[in-house]
Amino acid sequence: MKKLFFLIIGIYLVVGSILILTMKEKVGIVNYFTIKQNYSRLMTENETLFVSLFIDSDKSFITHTQNIASSSLKNEDNLIAVDILRIERSDEDIVYSGRNYSLYNIEIDFSQVKVTDLFLGMKDCILAINYVNEVSLALEIGDVWLDFREISPSNHFDYNNLYAIINDFEGSDYINALVFRFESLTNFPLVVKNIRTIDPNFSFDLASVSISEEKIAPQAHLSKIIPDYEMFKEVEQSEFSLESELYYIIPLVYREKSKIYRFPIFIDYSYNDSDYTLIIDDYLFFDEMIDLNEQSDKIREYQYHYQ
Repeated sequence: MKKLFFLIIGIYLVVGSILILTMKEKVGIVNYFTIKQNYSRLMTENETLFVSLFIDSDKSFITHTQNIASSSLKNEDNLIAVDILRIERSDEDIVYSGRNYSLYNIEIDFSQVKVTDLFLGMKDCILAINYVNEVSLALEIGDVWLDFREISPSNHFDYNNLYAIINDFEGSDYINALVFRFESLTNFPLVVKNIRTIDPNFSFDLASVSISEEKIAPQAHLSKIIPDYEMFKEVEQSEFSLESELYYIIPLVYREKSKIYRFPIFIDYSYNDSDYTLIIDDYLFFDEMIDLNEQSDKIREYQYHYQ
């Protein structure tokens, strides 16, 4: 009977010790990571930027904005002070390296930037967060291209349809072209001189534009529409005359293999011997579930150890 008693006590102590050690580990270490992405945005008044943080603890000071003393975006060449409005937990949970992580969305406010017509380009950007307990985090978030300006509508033409053609490249989906259906608002001829954006990693190939009277499927193989399409090449300067009610398939070419989902568009055009620009605000051309295996080279892991 005594042997059974001591055996039960021994099992209890072992199990208790394991639980205590496990609890200490969970409380003492916080694991978190970011995924480097391309952030290409047209920042109109009061617009904010959201970045993602994956963290394995919902009880850490890291996600409580009242603990933040200051924050900034920076890289080797630039630094700009920003405010973090909120850090909110989403409904999305994810398993990575054997741990359960929650997705938190960090909302970044640029109210300290009072200048319009300002372009802010930061490759390999870091979100720096300083807390009241004198802890500082440096989160690698990727490339940030922000254009602070207001949008004025064009009186000469507009678009009534805009979407992306998505094709597979080496097992992953990329935007290979945009399809525009323009609508002229004047009887004068219009010439599109250039189409551009603020992300230097890709350009629009106006020399390879294809025109169709019929709508093109978003999943169409671009190589069948534009046989000589190349995803990586130098772009030649070109232009085209704009006609209403036609679909213009405009290829994208990349400088490096890097995904883009959302970006603003600037269409430079001539009308009645004068030059103008139609600005299209950024929106999400396509969305997909986070594939951590595909994004493994862009994941940056961190740990915080409580003292």
